[in-house]
Amino acid sequence: MDLTCFCQGFHRSLSTLSLVPLHPFSCGMKSGFVIVLSLGTSSSWREVLALTGWWNPGVTGEHNIKRRSSLVRKSDGSKKWQNQRDEDCFNISKSSLNKEFDFEKNLALFDKRAVFEEIDAAAREAGGEAPTRLVDSNRRTKYRHDENILETTSPEVEQIILPSGTEKHYVTDTGLLVPCLGLDMREKLIKLATECGLSTERLLDMFGRAASEMVLQLLGGCHRLNPQNQHQQPKVVILCGPHHQGTQGITTGRHLVNHGVEVTLLISPVPCGMSQHQELNLYRLSGGREASEVSELPQDVDLVVGAMDGHNALSLAVDRALPRWAQACAAPALVLDPPPLPRLTIARPKWCLVPILPFPYAEDLSIYLCDLGIPRDVFQRLGIQYRSPFGSKFLIPLYKISKAS
Repeated sequence: MDLTCFCQGFHRSLSTLSLVPLHPFSCGMKSGFVIVLSLGTSSSWREVLALTGWWNPGVTGEHNIKRRSSLVRKSDGSKKWQNQRDEDCFNISKSSLNKEFDFEKNLALFDKRAVFEEIDAAAREAGGEAPTRLVDSNRRTKYRHDENILETTSPEVEQIILPSGTEKHYVTDTGLLVPCLGLDMREKLIKLATECGLSTERLLDMFGRAASEMVLQLLGGCHRLNPQNQHQQPKVVILCGPHHQGTQGITTGRHLVNHGVEVTLLISPVPCGMSQHQELNLYRLSGGREASEVSELPQDVDLVVGAMDGHNALSLAVDRALPRWAQACAAPALVLDPPPLPRLTIARPKWCLVPILPFPYAEDLSIYLCDLGIPRDVFQRLGIQYRSPFGSKFLIPLYKISKAS
């Protein structure tokens, strides 16, 4: 027995519970009952059904039930239509699926050259130029991951202007022009910043942190350096010379050791200057490894960091075995603040990190620029119109561009 309707009558007290029999043809069922909760003795079951819409006082007998059963039949018809629609969509014969589509035959029917000529002719008649298509630009077979197939011209904004001008610029991702700085102007900037309160130790630590952050990302970031992944500890070799750039390499090694990287430092037995001596002591306190000869360096490394090339003549005295080791190691190399002249110890470095402003490098390097926090007024005292190109970052990539000042 099925229940076709449950009518509730709300009142302060429920006095009567009635079962009202339905006609045999009601709602397409053989038999049924309606449960009626009447509203006291004064309300009959018909009044309750009229309140709920199941009873029309103006229609007598079984026509009230027919009106409701027609709605049920309508919903059944909608279901049948949906089922038929699904069958028409998904009920495909197997023979039609086994038949292969002839792409070559249909492609031969399309004359691509004629269509392109028609489009170009319509554009010339309208007085405009022929549209640029992707197929016209896609001539090369290989592109770098950071290159676009379509050539795009971004607006170039020059907000750093040197007093003597420069013949070479680099450009950032946002279209800001970064001029190349000379070695003399770089030394003047660092000297003036030191006099204003930025000590050599602070500048070293700023550069070492930026370099270590770049190395950590090159090693894989959080995917490689994970506290639960101790069996794949990355290995880095840092080559340090007896000069300021070598001291920057020592500072970078200290930050890397503190972040769980296995660092081997190649340094001369006699440190050059008080700053390098202090940084070397801090590196030893961090637990990093040292090597005094090229033969002590490991071969299986993930990255080589070069800080052997200084900005003076002392960096030219390099062990001949070092370039051979770097070539046999076959690991990618990052050079720290190399000089503008092409005298790199590592033959083919992949990346280059420079502070403040770049030098006009002749090599084809992927150059990155880091911020040392030098105040804007220091630049202005030397006649440099300066506005920071870093935005929300402390490390940005630079791309080559030629521009006459």
